[in-house]
Amino acid sequence: METKSCIVEGKINRYFDKNGVELFDGDDVMLNGEIQRLYLTEDGNLGTDATNPVLIASGLAVVGEYGIYPLEYTDITDMENIEKI
Repeated sequence: METKSCIVEGKINRYFDKNGVELFDGDDVMLNGEIQRLYLTEDGNLGTDATNPVLIASGLAVVGEYGIYPLEYTDITDMENIEKI
């Protein structure tokens, strides 16, 4: 099965999960057996939070404080969009 992973239209990147569902900033996805939220970076890419969740839970850091890991092709081909809880 061929997957549309990332389509660049001008300066806008469009991302699609393994089922062809378009992904957006704020979407929750299943990735590597965990639910993760997607964030839009300043350069127009989607990614996941790089901040240690233990630091966030303890109040020592906030979401995105240590950056965003940009999505890789292998992430997208295994990723599935889930409904927001």
